[in-house]
Amino acid sequence: MTARALRVGILGYGSIGRTHHRALAECAGAEVVAATRSRAGAETGERESSITWCVDAEELIGRTDVDVISICTPSGSHATLAIEAMQAGKHVVVEKPLCTDVETGERAVRLARDSGLL
Repeated sequence: MTARALRVGILGYGSIGRTHHRALAECAGAEVVAATRSRAGAETGERESSITWCVDAEELIGRTDVDVISICTPSGSHATLAIEAMQAGKHVVVEKPLCTDVETGERAVRLARDSGLL
C-alpha cells in the first residue's frame, strides 16, 4: 500500500512561507494544498494555482483537507497559532522562535505531548 502524502497548509505566505513552500515541493511525501495570503501578496496579484487561498488562520486551520499547518507568521503569534491548530487536530511545523514567553511555549509543548501531535 502506498502512503498518502501529508497535506500541508502554510499559515503566512510571506518570504518565509514561500521558502517553506519551495522546500515542501521537493518532498515526495508532502503536498501544499492551501495557504493564507499576505495583504502584500494579494496586492501584487500573487498567484499559485495549485493551492487554495484562505483569508485567515481560522479558515486554514478548519480545512478538512489539511493534515499539517506550517506556521510562518510573525514571531509573536507562533505558539498561539500552533495551539489553535493542535486543538483542531492538526500537526504543526513552527518557524522559529516557538514563542516569545515561557508560559505560552510550555503550554504549546504540553498540548503537543498530551495530544500525540507533532
